[in-house]
This record gives sequence, structure tokens and C-alpha cells, in this order.
Amino acid sequence: MPPCPPPSPLRPPFSATVSVDFTVSPVGILAALQVAEVIDDDLMMVLASLTTDYFNWPEDVVVTGESLEPGVADTLRLVATTANPSSTAIIQQNMTDLTVEDINALISRLPTFPGSISATSISSAPTVTIHYSYVPRSPPSPPLLPPPPPSSLAQATPEPPLYSASELGGLVPTDPRQPMPMRPLLARLLDGSRLREFKPGYGASLICGFANIEGFSVGVVANDGVLFAESAVKGAHFVQLCCQRGVPLLFLQNITGFMVGKDAEHGGIAKHGAKLVNAVATANVPKLTVVVGGSFGAGNYGMCGRAFSPRMMWMWPNARIGVMGGAQAAGVLTQIKQAQRAKAGTPMPETEDAAMTEKIQGTFDAEAQPYYATARLWDDGIIEPAQTRAVVSIALAAAAHAPVAPTDFGVFRM
Repeated sequence: MPPCPPPSPLRPPFSATVSVDFTVSPVGILAALQVAEVIDDDLMMVLASLTTDYFNWPEDVVVTGESLEPGVADTLRLVATTANPSSTAIIQQNMTDLTVEDINALISRLPTFPGSISATSISSAPTVTIHYSYVPRSPPSPPLLPPPPPSSLAQATPEPPLYSASELGGLVPTDPRQPMPMRPLLARLLDGSRLREFKPGYGASLICGFANIEGFSVGVVANDGVLFAESAVKGAHFVQLCCQRGVPLLFLQNITGFMVGKDAEHGGIAKHGAKLVNAVATANVPKLTVVVGGSFGAGNYGMCGRAFSPRMMWMWPNARIGVMGGAQAAGVLTQIKQAQRAKAGTPMPETEDAAMTEKIQGTFDAEAQPYYATARLWDDGIIEPAQTRAVVSIALAAAAHAPVAPTDFGVFRM
């Protein structure tokens, strides 16, 4: 067997516009459009197989009709009302209990940008133009390349958010048990209040997407509820893409943990949660973490807590961090104590039960405070919500000076 070809050499950041001829293949998957080489100042387009084994460049697959394997593309766009990534013939021959409508990528939330290209735009013109704005993957190591000059650190022109960052403090609920509106928070943090969201219809409790902060590209991973299995899979996929493309990661934590219960366990929450933990733990791109609300249990791991080596980690004054909340810890520990006393034949009186509950809850609540954590160097400081954008942009600028080793994710449980 001939040896595998070497990976493509590192290319500088660039933007390219390509036209896809839809008359070549009117149905089915058109191509995995990959920018493979820059030769004599011309872009050579390669209609490659749906892998990134040799080139490691982002794929953008456009589906107009039927297709079997769009799921291996980095990003997937479906033509509205016409795309159906499945095979009618195979379904009719081998799946008597399913119809074509049952096996649809829109239902499974497979596409990254569902219906992002209209059918009329294809029928009215033989070609469709797609614009690529690409950041290359990290350089190999060793040797590590020297840092880029300061003039090339910012990848876009900085833009202020459409909403004032001074309003961030007003988004914090007075009761820490109440959810925090994450999308209004992002609208006050990102350049132009724009987020190119990744798989918005799948694993909706974890918001992922590409954005800029003061001109620096960043991959945003933000909690918008408890982590379900779908959220963990989506997050792991997004972290992989950011590592492949050399995009720093920004984690915004407000998490009570992974979903628990019979349905969650049967749905593989442990297996799928491990994918997110694996991806975050091994990602070598710059990682920044801001705890804007709660940070409890294994959710702290999946969202790049201190043990997962973020370059910088900050907490808002309202943040809370711990294995679990004070009330939950008190309930668990008193229940264990009650069982021990009952087994010994000396039941716990209600007064002793109440005193134990109050003591445990008070201890956990006190140690969950951000001031307790930052005093022990568990983070890099407490920041005002209104200063988050400025602090994060400084960290992104500093991280851009440091070389980044390639990421080896190891084995994901499938």
C-alpha cells in the first residue's frame, strides 16, 4: 500500500469566493468543497471525498436532492424544500416501517444551516456563489512557529455590539436559581452582536457558534440550560471544528450539570457527556472561561473548568461554583446520616436533622462564593460583567502571540 500523502502545508488566513455549477449534478450531493492548495497565486478547487484525512480543510456540503453521507461534512447546508439526505430506493427496499419523510435530516437536526439556500436561487441561475472566510489550523509542533506580528493578530475590523455592555449586570437574576438569558448576554458581548450559530436546532441547551470579539475570531460555547446528550454531542463536534481551524474557544458557564434520570441514562448521557469532556480536555487551542452564573458538578468539566487548563478563567460577582448546591448537598448528606442512624437503631431527631441541614447548607453556600474561590487562586479574578468584553479581548490578543500545538483527541466513545 502506498504511503499516505503528507498533510497540506500551513496556509495563511484568506477569503475566497467560489461558484458551484448546479447543472453538473442536478440531484444528490454536489461536492465537499475544499480549498486544498494555493498554486501560482490561483486557488485550486478539489472536489474531494467527504473526509479531511489528508487536507484538514473545512468542508461545506450543499445538498439539493438525495444523499447518503452528508453527516461526515464539517458543515452542511440544505436547499430549502428540496433536500433529503437519504436514499429513496434503499428506504423502500429495506425499511418497511419507515417512509422517506421519517428519515429526514431536518428532523434529525443534521444540517448546520437548514434551508440556508433557497430552491429558487438555484433554479434561476446555473451557478451559486459561496463565500469562504477561513482561518487555518494550528501549525505543527515541534518546531513551533514564531508568533505573528501584532498587525496581523486581529482577523477582522472590531465592531461594538449593538447593545451596550453596561447592561450586562442587569441581566443577572436576583435569585441564582433562576435561569440567565444567554442570548441577550451574547448580544452585548460579540462584535456587531453577531453569532454564526452552529446547529441551532440540535442540542439547544448549549449555544455554539463562531463570532468576533474586538476583531478576534472566537468559538463561543455557552450554556442555556442543563446539558442533555444531544448538547454534549453538539459541543464535542464544535470543539473539534475549532481545533481543526485554529479558532480559540470561549466558554460561558451557567450550568447545574448534565441531565440525570432514567431517560437520560438510557439515552447514553454518560457516553455522550464523555465526548464533550474528552474534546474539551484535549483541545490545544486557547481556551478562555467565564463563569457568569452557576458552575456545578460535571458540568464544570464539560464547560472547561479550572482542571481543564483554560488559559484564563474569570468569575462574575454573582457566580457560584461547587460539586453541587448547598441545598442539594444538605439533602444528600442528611439522608445518608439518617440511614446510618436508622440502621444502628438510633433514629435522628428532627431538631438534629434541621441543625445538620443548616450547617451543611451554610458551609456549601459560603464556599461556593466567587470570593472564596478567587482567594484560593481557583480562577484568575472576579470581573464586572460590563468589563467582560474588554477583559476577554485582551486575553485573545495575548493568546494570539503564543504558538499552538496540534490537538490529538484520542478515542471517543461512540
